[in-house]
Amino acid sequence: MPGFTACSILVFAGTLAGSLLPGRAAAQTAAVGHAATGPTFGDDYLYRFGLNVVGGAERRNGQFGVGADLAVLYFPATRRSAGLGEVSGSEFFWPLASAYGAYHFGQTGRGLEPFAQAGVAVSFAGGVGWDLGGGADWWLTPRVGVRTAIRDRFARLPLLGPVSVEGGIVFR
Repeated sequence: MPGFTACSILVFAGTLAGSLLPGRAAAQTAAVGHAATGPTFGDDYLYRFGLNVVGGAERRNGQFGVGADLAVLYFPATRRSAGLGEVSGSEFFWPLASAYGAYHFGQTGRGLEPFAQAGVAVSFAGGVGWDLGGGADWWLTPRVGVRTAIRDRFARLPLLGPVSVEGGIVFR
């Protein structure tokens, strides 16, 4: 049952991460949500370019945070020449779930806020990989901002997985 194992890993990672942060009484603890989309560059001969849609939440305590998100990577049908013939691939949707830890550089919650994150990604189609990335939140108001990020959603080091460039909103 690969689905059961994948869910167990995410539940365990989320529970562990949530238990490491102090409760709501601690200063600067905040919940932050995000939604983004953008191009995805695949690591496969057939699937080189696609689209990424993601949404999630992060619990922050000062500069540290733990979060989880759901992403769907879409790759259109392709047809490529390969040596003596032609190779084709059907379109496919690749749903992923991630649990990660994040570090936000500088003063959090105001102006430009760069971040780095790393965690585990689980494919609903089977398999586990690393979720590595970074970006910046630019807070336009105390509650709403713009997010840009670059993430490798399913790295199996030392190889990279599909790399996504994201743009969207961040809110609290």
